Amino acid sequence: MRELAQDALRTGKRIYPLAFHVDYWNGLGWPDPYSSEWATDRQQVYGRALGQQGVYTPEMIINGGDAFVGSNRSRAHRSIDAALSHPEGIRIVLDATRDGDRRVSVEIKFSAAPAQGTVLRLALVQIEALTHVNAGENAGHTLLHANVVRAFQTVQLDGAQGAHAAFAPQPAQDLGKKAIVAFLQDPDTMTVGGATRLDL
Repeated sequence: MRELAQDALRTGKRIYPLAFHVDYWNGLGWPDPYSSEWATDRQQVYGRALGQQGVYTPEMIINGGDAFVGSNRSRAHRSIDAALSHPEGIRIVLDATRDGDRRVSVEIKFSAAPAQGTVLRLALVQIEALTHVNAGENAGHTLLHANVVRAFQTVQLDGAQGAHAAFAPQPAQDLGKKAIVAFLQDPDTMTVGGATRLDL
């Protein structure tokens, strides 16, 4: 994930990695501070949409349709290159303003009206995160994370050519460098039809 995120920033490629930390390993002695129930729920939705027998980690899903073991570096690069070979799709433009110290308001515009039923997904991303692990199989290690999704929401569009959303991180969340990643998605097939990123 870190390599992909750094490569995207260096080359300007349309790659927007998102790390969803699931919570179903938290009973093994070390609770992941970035994990959430909604991240687990989202992985299960993908599992059903893609006809998987179950969920696992690490899992990587490219453009909502190609799922594989996330540590498979060569498969990841092949899948990403294949996705980038297709046209960009609908262009998304983001404009963000701060309302007070913490709240972020986002205005979204599209180059064309998305297909009926398409939804907009918005992720508030912590660019860099660090975890000191005290127990479990990674005890004693320091883990470096990239593009950790700290808040996530879905906006229903109904043919609209624009949208509005807002994020208000909890007071305990010291996110440091952050960004918003927005993408259009078919909620039934999970196919992604356009994406962008805005650094905050």
